[in-house]
Amino acid sequence: MYVKVDGAWTKKWTSVKWTSRAWCADFAKYSWYWGKAKITGLNAAADSFRTYGRANGTWHSKGQVASGSYKPKPGDAVSYDNNGDGRADHVGIVTSYSASRKVYHSVEGNTSLERLTYKKSQSATAGRVLGYTTPKAR
Repeated sequence: MYVKVDGAWTKKWTSVKWTSRAWCADFAKYSWYWGKAKITGLNAAADSFRTYGRANGTWHSKGQVASGSYKPKPGDAVSYDNNGDGRADHVGIVTSYSASRKVYHSVEGNTSLERLTYKKSQSATAGRVLGYTTPKAR
């Protein structure tokens, strides 16, 4: 986050006080921000990552992953539809991907017990996965 230090705005690590609400998109946006990605258009809604991907030409459906035409990369946001309404209601950040096994690892906020969770060997084309958004550089 930017804070004023000696009269100048400086990018600085600061503590975040999470509240008891869904914060997966906040965590993913925060990760992209520190990774120097463009975050314009992202908000606290998980579906904002899919909207961002479509607007920036960086959205990749799970069908593209299934066909092999796209391979998720570390830093991509993975969007999930957990309630079946066709919109993303959860999002995480891909940390690795195995093309031979079509599985990924991710780190996700607000998954259980309001903590950050590292998930291993998830199917890249599982039913609840909607797709992946690659961040644009700032």
